[in-house]
Amino acid sequence: MCRYCTMSHQTMTLIEGWADRGCPYSNKLVMSRPSAVSDPNTYVIFFENAVTINGSLKTIKLDVHYEGTKIEAGKARKALGGLWISGVNGDMKPEQHGGILRSALNNYTPGNAPALTDGKFGRY
Repeated sequence: MCRYCTMSHQTMTLIEGWADRGCPYSNKLVMSRPSAVSDPNTYVIFFENAVTINGSLKTIKLDVHYEGTKIEAGKARKALGGLWISGVNGDMKPEQHGGILRSALNNYTPGNAPALTDGKFGRY
């Protein structure tokens, strides 16, 4: 068990299985999160309808930190932040957790901070 993650072992196994299957989801939204103090160029990625927990589809949310001191498109990805699911206690730290989770999420998150001009981008 990862010492940085606070989700139950069962939920972490579910998330790892989701990552191992290629992170399926029905819709992906990306929103800025300028309130992040230590990493102000942070975005939250919502993988909607990603995993089934207790029979209902849940959205996985992931903070992604980019270089820079403000929300600014085009900056390189710095690190994956916390990962959490609404209605589920705890979170995961993909960067520290490593393995398939980190590598899969690196493939499904923008390598550079996205521009907020597309209709799918908004503020968090």
